[in-house]
Amino acid sequence: MPPAEGPSTAPPLLFVTGAPGAGKSTVAEALLRSRPAALIFDIDWLTLPVSALVGQSIVEAPSLWPRYNRLWLAILEMVARDGRPAVLFTPWDRDDLAALPASIEADTIGWCLLDCDDATRVARLRARGWTGEMIEEAVADAGVLRG
Repeated sequence: MPPAEGPSTAPPLLFVTGAPGAGKSTVAEALLRSRPAALIFDIDWLTLPVSALVGQSIVEAPSLWPRYNRLWLAILEMVARDGRPAVLFTPWDRDDLAALPASIEADTIGWCLLDCDDATRVARLRARGWTGEMIEEAVADAGVLRG
């Protein structure tokens, strides 16, 4: 029997994106404290264990980012199988979703850009000890996401 037409019964999935310094981790932590029905994930939460697994910093190895993204998509696929709504805080853009698993229905996906002005971003990243080059890249990433 073919699937029924009509609204999807798949759980919603929200991607909250933003360049570094936009406040993604702060908002994710605030949401966790509010005990939402959705599962909350921050892409940064697995950087240390994944770095240990691959034997180098995932943050400093851009060649590994596509595989790291696929790992997160697999995690979200498991969550969707369990019927739970989820929110992922990530710096991804829409092109990063090209490898979206078929079990995650496109019509259940929401997309939100978390942003701040560049002066605020620069101040936040300087406070984290980021180098000038890293900050310039983050500001450029913000421009791409705004587009």
